[in-house]
Amino acid sequence: MNKIEARSVIKFLHLKGNKAHQIHEEMKAVYGDESPSYDMVVRWKRNFQSGHMSLTDKPRVGRPSIKDELAM
Repeated sequence: MNKIEARSVIKFLHLKGNKAHQIHEEMKAVYGDESPSYDMVVRWKRNFQSGHMSLTDKPRVGRPSIKDELAM
């Protein structure tokens, strides 16, 4: 399961009104070892609660990622 898939499931279950522990338990039951950690679920649930509904990371200042360097 990639990051965007996990975040979209968290967002969907958040919008259904599930609590973080419910989201985490359901994702563990379905995805097993590929499910995100409880801390990750809490972090993204907080983002969605505060109105930030994007599934992507916010841009950060600093060294570009390896992926960006390979594209050059």
